[in-house]
Amino acid sequence: MQPVSAGTVRGARWKAVRPAVALLVTALCLGYFGFEVARYSDAIGRLRWTGLLGWALAGALLLQFSSSLLDAWSWGWLLQALQVPATWRRSLSIFGVAQFAKYLPGNVAQHVGRIVLAREAGWHASRVAVTLLAENLFALGACGVMALSGLLFLGNLLEGGARVLGAALLVTLGGLLAVLGLRRLLSRPPQFVRRRLGLEAPLLIPVRLLLLYFAVHLLSFAAMGCTLALLLRGLAGGWPAGVWRVPAGVAVAWLAGYVIPGAPAGLGVREAALTALLSPQIETATVVSAALLWRGVSLLTDALLALVGIWLRPGAPLSRT
Repeated sequence: MQPVSAGTVRGARWKAVRPAVALLVTALCLGYFGFEVARYSDAIGRLRWTGLLGWALAGALLLQFSSSLLDAWSWGWLLQALQVPATWRRSLSIFGVAQFAKYLPGNVAQHVGRIVLAREAGWHASRVAVTLLAENLFALGACGVMALSGLLFLGNLLEGGARVLGAALLVTLGGLLAVLGLRRLLSRPPQFVRRRLGLEAPLLIPVRLLLLYFAVHLLSFAAMGCTLALLLRGLAGGWPAGVWRVPAGVAVAWLAGYVIPGAPAGLGVREAALTALLSPQIETATVVSAALLWRGVSLLTDALLALVGIWLRPGAPLSRT
């Protein structure tokens, strides 16, 4: 019997306590956000529900839903690049139906759901898993680019045209690194990767497609930032003075919800991060209210996307046309 290394023991211990740590952090974030809601409840109650806010909510929902549809559509591009026989209807259906599962505890059920539904469709499950890995890596890269670009503009680290140049450089380098890394792995796959993916030959994914896929993720984060900015404008009656902090705040809040796996869809974590990041420049009651509305818009968007996915499933009216 071989001795167990100390690293293995530490890894097993961390694996055992990780769910409890994630749950504790999630509970603390929910508690903090709940405290802020209670603290500013009077100010929140005095906010006027105007026609401007109604239009802002409609615009936010339309923007978020359009962005989600684009995310689902672009997943189909990646599936086809990995030689998965995915039609746009089937990939959109699977994405939409599985996406709502992110509200289950653990914040990973949407990925598991896509693999399960992909198996039912007869797709190669390991290749689908590769697309999910790529999707998460591209999302993290786009999130980092958005956050760092925002910090360049907000931190006064660069002046004048150099700011734009610095932000553009971040976007370019981030995109190239993500594209080249994934493309190299699939164009020269190790033997175990070939066996796992059932590859008879290397996969040469066009660089243009990967750049476009990365651009879709950047647009997704930009849409989230614009969604929250619209809600802040609707609540405040005009653009808040610190509205330029919103894109970076949204990116950091999304990342906080991503790295804490115990929070379903980042529930509580993202709202707490937004409140902490934006409150110094924007009235706290407005930020808290916008965070609550943003959560509602996100929930409704995912529900609509799930309905679209169900409508597109085999046997549904559209699939028989």
